[in-house]
Amino acid sequence: MIEARPGANGNIAALAAKAAAPDGYTLMVAAPFLTINPLLDVNSKFTSKDFAPVIALAASPNLLVVPSTLPVNSLSELVAYAKARPGKLNTANHGTGTSNHMGTELFLSTTGTDMVMIGYKGQIQSIPDFLSGQIDFMFLAAGQAAPHIKSGKIKALAVSADTRLPSLPDVPTVAEAGVPAALALPWYGLVAPAGTPQKVIDKLNIEFSKALKQPDLVDRLQGIFASPIGGSANDFQRLISAENTRWPAIIKLRGIKTE
Repeated sequence: MIEARPGANGNIAALAAKAAAPDGYTLMVAAPFLTINPLLDVNSKFTSKDFAPVIALAASPNLLVVPSTLPVNSLSELVAYAKARPGKLNTANHGTGTSNHMGTELFLSTTGTDMVMIGYKGQIQSIPDFLSGQIDFMFLAAGQAAPHIKSGKIKALAVSADTRLPSLPDVPTVAEAGVPAALALPWYGLVAPAGTPQKVIDKLNIEFSKALKQPDLVDRLQGIFASPIGGSANDFQRLISAENTRWPAIIKLRGIKTE
C-alpha cells in the first residue's frame, strides 16, 4: 500500500516513517529534505540518523533558466550581467529548503551574485511571472521547463546534473558552463526506520536494484527527465553523509532560516 503524507516539505511523512515499526514493511521515499530540514530547524524532531538507507532511486535535475527576453545566452553571461546589476535581478524561491531554493542559494554564493529572492508556494505559481519576465532567473524542474524551452519562451543555460539530458543535448551541465561548485542535484531514495535488520535492508536493496534495471522503468524515468541511481545501501548512506556535510556552511553563510 502506498500512502501519501504531504505537507511541511516532507516533515509529516518523515515523522510518520520514523515512528513506524522497523520491520521492513514501512518505507519512505526520501529526498534532500531528509538532510536539509533538520539543518534548518534546531527543533526538528528527526534527523537522517533516524532512518536506515535502503537504496538511492533516481536523480531529477533542475535546469538553470532565464526568460527569452533576458539578454544572456550562457551561464557566464548571466553571472556577468547580474554582477553588473547587484540587487536588480529577481529569482524565485519555491519554499525554504526545497531543491530550487537551496540550489539558488548555492548558486548565488558560489558565483558571488546578488539577486532579490521572491517567495512562491511552488513551481507552478512562479511560472506565469517567469514567462512574463518579472522573474529573471530560477532553478526549474526539467519537466516543467522543457515545454517552455521548446516554445522559445525561456532559455536553459545549464542543467544541474553530472551529465547532459538526452532530451536536451545542447544544454551544458553546470560544470561545463563553468560553475561546477553550483551543482545541486535533487535525488530520491528509499529509507526504512532506524533499527530495521540489515538482512531486511539487503533483501530490499536487491529487489529494488533489479527493478531499477528494467528497461520500461528506465524509459519511464527518462520520460519525466529523471535517471536511475541504484547502488548499495552503503552507497546511499555516503550520498546522505555528503549532503549532511555540504549544506551547513551554505545555510550559515546565507543566513537561511525556516519560515
